Amino acid sequence: MSKWIDKMKKFKNKLIAVVLVLVIVFILYKLIFPIVIYTDDYTAALYWDGAYLTDYKGKEKDVQIPNYIGIFPVVFIGGDCFKYTDTIETVVLPNNVRGIGEGAFSGCLYLKSVEASNIKIVEGCAFYSTPRLERVELGGEVRTIGEGAFEGAHRLEKVDLGGKLQTIGMNAFAECYALTYIPSRSSLKEIGRYAFYGCEIEDPGDLTGITVGEDAFLDCPWSKSPRNPSSINNSNSEESSE
Repeated sequence: MSKWIDKMKKFKNKLIAVVLVLVIVFILYKLIFPIVIYTDDYTAALYWDGAYLTDYKGKEKDVQIPNYIGIFPVVFIGGDCFKYTDTIETVVLPNNVRGIGEGAFSGCLYLKSVEASNIKIVEGCAFYSTPRLERVELGGEVRTIGEGAFEGAHRLEKVDLGGKLQTIGMNAFAECYALTYIPSRSSLKEIGRYAFYGCEIEDPGDLTGITVGEDAFLDCPWSKSPRNPSSINNSNSEESSE
């Protein structure tokens, strides 16, 4: 009888071990290979933490991204999701969305405004070449603006990113000709090269403690202002070279 009990215990332990392995494999599989689902307007990849929108098929002018796809919260706008969509003019993102992927809205020629409340990261070229974009409000949680994120948004004049922004990447606001100030300057730690190239910034304010990349304000009024120490150095070097 005792031998039979011992065998049952060993079998039970092996069964538990096998089940645990299968659970771990299943979780890893879901992390690496998401389930893809399709709705009338969206394609979404379902990961353990929610839905990542990967493609937009709608034709709406004013887009309000859903809070959920099925029972899954929409947490991320994937790379190129809305790229070259020529119908949208306004976009509202729900509170669940915490990131905007690379090139997500690039080439949306008629996009004018974007509203969100809980974005933490805007990846590179997310709004690249959106020449009619005028207003962006992303809430108070943004930490990072990627390289070229708003490059070529010629009419962009209002940018609200809250008070936690730390990094503005290279070319992030290049050729935003209507932009006259640095968004969230008080919390910044780094401004990349050419970040505000061609903007209308006359005075960026106190940049103490901020790492500023080379030519971050190239072709801004500030780059030629006598109040800008670098402009004085540049003019002196030009005179000495003559």
